Amino acid sequence: MFLNPQIVFRREFDGSGLLFYPDTGEVFALNPTAAAICELIAAGERDEAELLNSLARSTRLPPEAPADLRTFLAQLRRRGFLTE
Repeated sequence: MFLNPQIVFRREFDGSGLLFYPDTGEVFALNPTAAAICELIAAGERDEAELLNSLARSTRLPPEAPADLRTFLAQLRRRGFLTE
């Protein structure tokens, strides 16, 4: 998976972030965890297992983390922010 090359990703000073899709004008606000996930994808993490392993190295993940990650990635795909 990749961030859509037309998307602008910006990390904010407080750890949150934004995804902006210039073609549609859509802005998607990201909490710090979601912003970290987008950074990992941009840096080359390509599947859910890699993302979870990277997140687990920096924070303690709750049991629902895998399901939450799948839901978040599905949202990004539906909105056109991710490509395969």
